[in-house]
Amino acid sequence: MLNNSCFSFGLLIQQVYDNGRVYSPEVLDITEAALHARFLEGVRNIASVCLEIGYPTLASIPHTIINTVLHTLIECHIEVGGLPYTAAQETLIVDMVRDNNLIRLREIRDKVIADNVNFESIDDVSLATIDRVLRCQKIYTGL
Repeated sequence: MLNNSCFSFGLLIQQVYDNGRVYSPEVLDITEAALHARFLEGVRNIASVCLEIGYPTLASIPHTIINTVLHTLIECHIEVGGLPYTAAQETLIVDMVRDNNLIRLREIRDKVIADNVNFESIDDVSLATIDRVLRCQKIYTGL
């Protein structure tokens, strides 16, 4: 004979039932990349929670070390490329905040760029730099 068959048979999964819950069949299409991504998401969540509550774990210690170094550099007022402002210029920025405690960092930046007398050598400045100056002066902006 020719061994031809005119039909085929198999299972077509329409729903997946597990512990009283029904899922679509796509839950069975799990790739290694998807598992890896979900695992890393869990590690990031653990690190975030541990950083927030101050509990050291293997996931949070690298972030704790990096944050400590960065905060030390900020507190010591060390920046790549030197200090962005002189002490007098920093005092002027702090005075802007003390005069108007509702002032925004963008407004401070615009005033610094526009003031060619006190900030003559500064053509552009980032909001993060202004925030660092205020933090060094113990004025917290919540940036």
